[in-house]
Amino acid sequence: MTKHNIVKFNIRFNSGKDKAFAKVFVFDTQENMFKFYRLQESKWGLKEKGIGTNNDFMAMFQPFQIFKVNRDGTKKPKNWIGNFLFYKHGFGIGTVAHECGHAAIHWHQINSNYDGKKTIINSHDEEENMLYILGLLNYNFWKQYTKRQKEIEDM
Repeated sequence: MTKHNIVKFNIRFNSGKDKAFAKVFVFDTQENMFKFYRLQESKWGLKEKGIGTNNDFMAMFQPFQIFKVNRDGTKKPKNWIGNFLFYKHGFGIGTVAHECGHAAIHWHQINSNYDGKKTIINSHDEEENMLYILGLLNYNFWKQYTKRQKEIEDM
């Protein structure tokens, strides 16, 4: 893959002190998106159970959390917490909203010390907070997309 068949931009999960962001990759073809996914899968071990094994997805949010390990052994989380994968003719408002939903759940799990055992949403306030993040992600995606729309269309 070359720089000519991929457009990249970042979107923030929240405003203010929270610096969490995801990288958005828009590929020229679904095949190139799959190639990138397989590369990420092998390089970083990001394989999700049952996802992408047969090139059976139209778009994806790849959730992860990266930590910087200090010399004293303490860990500090980095702000980059996932990738959105799309291809030029394979997404629209509904697909972006769906993938932003996955991203909002991931953000909420990180910020609520989710242990994998309890329900993800434990109160109305938590639900409202997660849906606020979902709205911001959608807004930030389309704001950045419109800045790069011509570049995507010209791929």
